[in-house]
Amino acid sequence: MIRVKVLKVVGDSMKPTYLHGDYALALRFWGQRIRQGQVVAVHHPDYGGLIKRVAAVEADGLRLHGDNPKSTPSASFGLVPTSALIGRVFWRIPAPAALADPQ
Repeated sequence: MIRVKVLKVVGDSMKPTYLHGDYALALRFWGQRIRQGQVVAVHHPDYGGLIKRVAAVEADGLRLHGDNPKSTPSASFGLVPTSALIGRVFWRIPAPAALADPQ
């Protein structure tokens, strides 16, 4: 089974890669391998939906971090189990204001 999910980016933790108000497409399929450096969407039991970069893949789950140095450090929310994976983010749709012609 293949799932594609549209997610809205909220906050600045992934800035400058993903900006507040952007949309991201996440892909999930059976047998998918997640690797260090990929951007993923997960459902965290305390923080809800998160879009983060994979810092490490460990036996017990994923260690994640934001691209923004000011984002919440991954140590504060711990390992995220792979069962919480929504999908690997593969596409960014800029926020509607970013699509407007600047002239």
